[in-house]
Amino acid sequence: HIFNLGHGVMPNMDPDALTRLVEYVHTQTAR
Repeated sequence: HIFNLGHGVMPNMDPDALTRLVEYVHTQTAR
């Protein structure tokens, strides 16, 4: 799967929030 953030990640975004987002996507797309 490809998860495209487009222009949705700003330089000041919390890296931990991105980590949680990626983990969430992984749980929702697990085979």
